Amino acid sequence: MKYFFDWLRRGERIGADSPKLSPKFRMMASEVGVVATARSDEIELVKDSRVVRIGARHEIYAADVCKEFEHYFGAVEPIRLSDGRMLADYSLPRWHDVSGFTTHPIHFPSLPEPIETTSQYLEFACIKSGDCVLDLGAYAGLTSILFSRLVGANGLVIAVEPDQQNIASLKKKHRCS
Repeated sequence: MKYFFDWLRRGERIGADSPKLSPKFRMMASEVGVVATARSDEIELVKDSRVVRIGARHEIYAADVCKEFEHYFGAVEPIRLSDGRMLADYSLPRWHDVSGFTTHPIHFPSLPEPIETTSQYLEFACIKSGDCVLDLGAYAGLTSILFSRLVGANGLVIAVEPDQQNIASLKKKHRCS
């Protein structure tokens, strides 16, 4: 969170030119075993032979991704690259197979919505068949899908999402595996 406030104080804009990874950020990444590189449109964070790629417009999340590398890398099924490395690519909107959710891929506009986080919502909410649930901030829809399974045919889930990029992901039809 400290990096977020430092970023705000510097007055930088999301998407402003290419990301500039400060020496302080690189040192923090190195301390947790992550090598960070930036290109004009993406940031690559590498730990051993595992890679998490985020869009440059999400530079603000880079420190958190470094510190919680296992969480972000393990949220989706990674792609094997030709050099043998494994990649969790969140640099562009795309379909991902969510770890622990085997029904069908989910289209994420950027960073993943891990099943681990969604499970915490489900445990807290105590949703049962026939309930009406408001999903305020539906993002990519994974939580809404799981809510709908709990409320069943007699329940209702109302998913609300104000962000246009997230809405575009929500409108994509789920492809069955």
